[in-house]
Amino acid sequence: MAEKPTPKLTRTTLSVLMFIALAVAVSSFPAFAQRDVDVPPPPLPPHPPLSIRGPLVPAPPRTPRPPAPPQAPLLSSLDAFHVDLDLDPIVDVDDDLGGGADEKGERRSDGRLSVDELIALRIHDVTPEYIDEMRATFPDASLRQIASMRMHGVTTAYVRGMRAAGVQVRSSRDAARLRQMGVTPAFVKQLAEAGYRNLSVRELTRLAAAGVDADFISDLEKYKDKKR
Repeated sequence: MAEKPTPKLTRTTLSVLMFIALAVAVSSFPAFAQRDVDVPPPPLPPHPPLSIRGPLVPAPPRTPRPPAPPQAPLLSSLDAFHVDLDLDPIVDVDDDLGGGADEKGERRSDGRLSVDELIALRIHDVTPEYIDEMRATFPDASLRQIASMRMHGVTTAYVRGMRAAGVQVRSSRDAARLRQMGVTPAFVKQLAEAGYRNLSVRELTRLAAAGVDADFISDLEKYKDKKR
């Protein structure tokens, strides 16, 4: 059989086909464009403003303080000023020096020092040399009194200086009391220059304990007339 001849497309037909293909391609472009572009979500509605502070509440009224009690009137004259400083410092050492008694309170039959006495003398650094020196100054001083003087730093030079300043240091207790309160020969001389001479051990220790010195006496010199 003879082959059928292929129909030839006319120019008009080709133009129509191209137009249709172009129309289909153009209509599909928006779909592809919308598929690749991220669309932002719609904006949220605005929130009402937050208030950190609550409503102001008025503070409760303050209770007034009670008035202070009236003070006693100040002393207008030194005549009403009276202080009795009766200071008697304790200068004895501990009861470790019990006069030859052991820890049960019983005395040794052989007259030797007890264990507590040996320990107390050693702690206070009471040496045989110091005992001899102090007993040369105070022959009747006991071990307890010598340990008390050692504890407060009493030396033979200190006792000689105090006696040279005019203080009658009669016993080891006087020496320990003066040394404990910081009474020195220079302090005694300053008081003597201020008009206070021949003071007793008790008076000197009381003045030193109260902080009275030559400067304080000088500042109060203008008040020696009680009428002022």
